[in-house]
Amino acid sequence: KGFAIKPSDGCVYAPFDAMVRQVFTTRHAVGLVSEDGIVLLIHIGIGTVKLKGTGFVSYVIEGEHVKKGDKLIEFWDPAIKKAGLDDTVIVTVTNSHVFNDFVMKAPAGTNVQAGDDVLTLN
Repeated sequence: KGFAIKPSDGCVYAPFDAMVRQVFTTRHAVGLVSEDGIVLLIHIGIGTVKLKGTGFVSYVIEGEHVKKGDKLIEFWDPAIKKAGLDDTVIVTVTNSHVFNDFVMKAPAGTNVQAGDDVLTLN
């Protein structure tokens, strides 16, 4: 389960304190594990693996501990659009099956800012 966000800028921030589980070599995605067991995949764009990292800068490495609000990845949106790709940021809770409640705090179509509560899990 998860959600998608149409970006208004080219930055992805840590949604919570976490350990960086994986940084894709193409820098278009990052995996996080929270202190309370949430396993999250943040994927920038659809088909962006084809860019082979062009237009993406990663600020973290695997095994690093990050705090909520730390910049994880920066991307240059014009590079994604020039390649004819979608820039939607997809956020997936890869272990959502272990949580009883999956509550979206921001309805579809809502504008959100970095740091806003979009989802709660129990």
